[in-house]
Amino acid sequence: METEAKTTQELIEQLQSHQYGARFVALGRLIELGESAIPLLTEALYHPDKALRIRVACALAGIGATDASVVLPIADLWEELPADSVLGEAFLVVVRELAAGVRPEHIPVLTRLLDCYKKTPLSSSSAPATVPVGLQVTTMAAGALETLAKRTPTRELLTPLAHLPKGGFFSSGPAVLTHAHKVLDEATKQWQFDPHRRDLPVPAEKSEKTEASETK
Repeated sequence: METEAKTTQELIEQLQSHQYGARFVALGRLIELGESAIPLLTEALYHPDKALRIRVACALAGIGATDASVVLPIADLWEELPADSVLGEAFLVVVRELAAGVRPEHIPVLTRLLDCYKKTPLSSSSAPATVPVGLQVTTMAAGALETLAKRTPTRELLTPLAHLPKGGFFSSGPAVLTHAHKVLDEATKQWQFDPHRRDLPVPAEKSEKTEASETK
């Protein structure tokens, strides 16, 4: 195990090589190591060298990592560098894997991903015809939340419901977002109108004058 960790660390350092071939080999070997490489790769997502962090994100995408400790820092990095196509592709792969195996514990991560559409340029005559990464991520997160709402509705879905765009902001994809919002709204109605919800504010105490008038 110690030897494997040492190998992983050496390969991560090799990702900083100035030689493309060396970086390519290191990336391939890290992906081959699979899940055992994830802990050290996750730590490397906080390295000060952004180029290294992008390559680490690619390795994690290749492995198929979907833990919050992986997805969230990759999302943060992408928001710093939304124009980086390599990072954008790695980000999409990670989110796609997350959505494919979505579970209730993923709700906080998916809620965070709903904000990625904000990095989508709303108008640009020179923009390509492809759907921007940010909107794709938001759409996939919304779809995953819709799956959870249909399969295992839970009180926790109230949080993403409040963050979910209803559509109408984009040239593509609003119907998907609107539909997801509708499904989550229907799935959480029992908690929206439940007077015994734990997250409701405590009623203000009645004044002595009010209480006295009610007892008469």
